[in-house]
Amino acid sequence: MKANAVVVSVLLSGCTTTHTVTTLHPRSASDRATGELADGGTIEMHATQTPGGLRWQADKTGVLVDSAALESYMTVNHGKGALQGLGIGLCSGVAAGVVTGLASGSDPPDTFLRLSASDKAVILGVVIGGIGGLAGLVLGAVSGTHEIHVGSADVPRISPTMLPGGAGAMASWSF
Repeated sequence: MKANAVVVSVLLSGCTTTHTVTTLHPRSASDRATGELADGGTIEMHATQTPGGLRWQADKTGVLVDSAALESYMTVNHGKGALQGLGIGLCSGVAAGVVTGLASGSDPPDTFLRLSASDKAVILGVVIGGIGGLAGLVLGAVSGTHEIHVGSADVPRISPTMLPGGAGAMASWSF
């Protein structure tokens, strides 16, 4: 029972990557994220195009979120999670199938359908690999890949801003 709980928690945990960055602005116009504010609160936000470039906008209030007020933000990519889950599930399933097939040994000579250990390894590797790949695909799509972007404490935070009309730009930084 305990082993089943461990297997389920590992499968549902997904992949998380942490990136240390100098600026906490959105990376693309389609980004949606959960931001962690410097005061310890959290905020759901999405990227929006402004005259000064891409900025975060709070989902509930519509107010622009100053990136200097963020400690970090986390994005979830379900497509990437599905592909990673497919790969992990497929490889795990193939490995389990091959080991099971080889461990079961060859059938006795008087058996109707006589299979060698290597035949069983191939068959079980394909079957269990397919099941593992499908399970990994579904679980990876549901949980997604989490990417956490953390502002660097060692490097000043740089906030580039376009001037109105695109006539120039300026940058501000904080430590």
